[in-house]
Amino acid sequence: GIGSEFYFSARFGLQHKHEPERMIGIDKLSGKNLLFINDNARASKAISAMLAALNLNVHGLMSSPVLLAELKTVLSKTRIDLLLIDAQLTGAQPLADNGFELLPKLTLIPELKQVPVIMMLPASADEEMLATAESLNLTGVLIKPLLAAQLPHAVKEAIGQQGTAKLLAYKA
Repeated sequence: GIGSEFYFSARFGLQHKHEPERMIGIDKLSGKNLLFINDNARASKAISAMLAALNLNVHGLMSSPVLLAELKTVLSKTRIDLLLIDAQLTGAQPLADNGFELLPKLTLIPELKQVPVIMMLPASADEEMLATAESLNLTGVLIKPLLAAQLPHAVKEAIGQQGTAKLLAYKA
């Protein structure tokens, strides 16, 4: 073929000046305390390393029957600035069967009542799971598997929100 020629004209207006949303800088994260609750040792190690690279003080707890006792120990020593929790927790029985059930119980603890929360959901999360997450008044949602760039952005956004609910979803 010889191809085709197309002619068109278009009118473009000027974009209104847009002020970007202010996001807290990485330097502002230094020294902040993040509580990370997970049930997978390998994933916990990897995510904790990513968080520590942001100069966060990471307090990692494994989901287990003694989770509340360990949590009370952490809370007696430090103020938590952000909670990162896995939706698919196992092993915290009889307290809860998963992160969705555990989170409301954690937010009854006075020291965690106003703490922003990011929940990690599986890549297979369906509409029901997303609706459940949204009903929990989360600050953010991360979809696993996590990309290295997602975590710092979500943490900065959540800490910058200072506990106000704004559901931020980051998908791989």
